[in-house]
Amino acid sequence: MYITFLRASLWADGVAHQSLSTQEMLYLIVGYDYFLFHHQLKYRLQIEAELFRFTFNFLPKMIGKEFSIFSFEKDSKGPTEEQLKTRKTKLLGLQEEFFKYYEKNKNLIDIISHNY
Repeated sequence: MYITFLRASLWADGVAHQSLSTQEMLYLIVGYDYFLFHHQLKYRLQIEAELFRFTFNFLPKMIGKEFSIFSFEKDSKGPTEEQLKTRKTKLLGLQEEFFKYYEKNKNLIDIISHNY
């Protein structure tokens, strides 16, 4: 989950995975961070721990400049207003894209996870 937050944050700042669209970033996160390393999805679903839902519900809390990589650069005044606007658009877009698919395909996620 922490890797997902880091990956999404750096992508929103435009310093990692720059060529990926919102949908491609979602596929990378779900496919690589969760299904490839599966994060005990079967167990978490059995105990009704909504790992996916929590992760993507948390994204709006990461919009602020305190989460931007530009706040940690030496002698930096932090991200510009334009960078913050882009960051917000990307993170909220990623959340929206996720929930668009999640609600329609929750049964599919359950089936795939039980195979692990």
